Amino acid sequence: MGRMIKLILWEMNNPLVVLVLLAGLVLGFAAVHQSYLSVASSEGEHYFTGRNALQNAVPMGTTPYVAGKIDYPYTPTARAIRGSIKAGFEIYAFIIIIMGSLIFRWDRDSGYAPTVYSLPYSKFKIFIAKSTAFLTLSLILYVLPYVLAIISSNADILHVVSVILSSREVLSGLTLALYAVLYTASVTALLGSFLRGLFPTLIGAFFVLSLSSSLFPSSLPPFSFLMYAAYSNVSPLEVRFAVPGLILPFLFLLIGALIFERRDVL
Repeated sequence: MGRMIKLILWEMNNPLVVLVLLAGLVLGFAAVHQSYLSVASSEGEHYFTGRNALQNAVPMGTTPYVAGKIDYPYTPTARAIRGSIKAGFEIYAFIIIIMGSLIFRWDRDSGYAPTVYSLPYSKFKIFIAKSTAFLTLSLILYVLPYVLAIISSNADILHVVSVILSSREVLSGLTLALYAVLYTASVTALLGSFLRGLFPTLIGAFFVLSLSSSLFPSSLPPFSFLMYAAYSNVSPLEVRFAVPGLILPFLFLLIGALIFERRDVL
């Protein structure tokens, strides 16, 4: 187990991957922050502002009071937070594809793959290490900018934001967004195991995602998840979300592992 952790950390510490991740974190933060401010501004004066947060928490068309207390998940701030869930996903998808291509192809294309595969690890374990590192970095890429942008935009009402972020509505939307991240990452991992070369992996992953976003964005993943991420009445456990969000990525990774196991180091 200790050797596997070292291999995973080694994959995550690739300087090129770290550089791409840092760029994605900065761009993602900027996109989420801008989206939040835009959605909040569209609510007019009815969003949380400083010490008047509780007085200004009345949403349009919905009474946010339950037993004399404000029901925070239904306030305009909560709607702005949910509305920012899908912000910047095009950036995230772009960065995820680059990171995945580097993790799965750079060692082979740069010529040091024989050294890696000469270590006392099976190809399957190397694939597991690469996939674990890739999925972990992809989740960090999405979650960290979102949380930091929301917190920095509402630093004076953190007690309210914490309640909203832990509400069922926001957690459901975040889960759908993570489905989109997982789907994008699994497609990239599959293509990185199947195609020969970093450039074909990049082109193939971009083509697949562009095809789904151009033809059927409301019915094909990963963008179909984002269509419902801001809705408060959907559950990520519904079959229409769980199958493409969990089962398909698992199958893609399984197929990728089988291909990875049978391919040579090139």
